This record gives sequence, C-alpha cells and structure tokens, in this order.
Amino acid sequence: MIEILNNVSGKKAVFTLCDSGEALGKCECSSEADYFLIEELDCPLPFYESMARAALNYAAQNGLDRALFKLPEVQISALKSRGFPITERQIECIAAFFAVKHCTG
Repeated sequence: MIEILNNVSGKKAVFTLCDSGEALGKCECSSEADYFLIEELDCPLPFYESMARAALNYAAQNGLDRALFKLPEVQISALKSRGFPITERQIECIAAFFAVKHCTG
C-alpha cells in the first residue's frame, strides 16, 4: 500500500513516500517568514503531484498560505502540467489552489 508519511522537526518537514514500509522517495520542506519552501522533491514522476499536495496541505493546515518552490525547472514544469498554479516559482494562495477542483489526465 502506498502512503505518505511526514516527519516534522521545528521548521523542517519531510514527507516520505512509502510502499509497504519501503521508502520510495521524499519531499523536503521548511518554513521561512510567511512562506512554505518546497526544497527537494526526490520521487518518481508519477508521485510528484501527490507529494506536493501533501506538503501544501500541511502548510495550509499550519497557517501558511504562500509556497516557494526551490526545485529544478523540470520538476516545476511537471507540476504546472498537472494544474499547479506556480508563477515565478511561487503559489501565492494555497487555499485558492485547494478550492479549485483539479483533474489530470
């Protein structure tokens, strides 16, 4: 069974993608001022969307509404192609992102 686990320590959050207890990838994040920083996305491409959504959901639940993606352009492009409204490496309103119904191919 695929699941996403999180480990939070201070301003750092790590989301781990697991299949039956075996780690398949991770998403490392932190908070800085009023931004949630997505700093690393190391997982298979089919899981980019799920991992980024888990991270953004965590941010929203913890009072942060802006995200900054410190990822390579190829990963940002992949997220944009899946409906993430990233401009200038940012999402200015995480709440608005979750308010819109997203559907991908």
